[in-house]
Amino acid sequence: MSTENSLKMPNKEFFVKNKIKNVDFLRINSQGYCLQILHSLGSKVKNVKEFAIKVSVTKEDLYENQSNRKDDIINYLKNHKINLGLMVF
Repeated sequence: MSTENSLKMPNKEFFVKNKIKNVDFLRINSQGYCLQILHSLGSKVKNVKEFAIKVSVTKEDLYENQSNRKDDIINYLKNHKINLGLMVF
């Protein structure tokens, strides 16, 4: 299996099916669905060593059913004891 994979929606079942225990780096650029992707990882979110998450901060939602609110994403990561490194807004 390649060390680089691009997924439409990573989820905990993908990790189990492919016997992936740890992920060194996961980049998320999902046009408004970052929080759903993080939720889809379930407990496997703790198996990711480093994230790069692109979040566009705007006054109004750009996408239907958007979950890209910066504070929601930061709180989710903090609640799962994920260290927050460099953040640019």
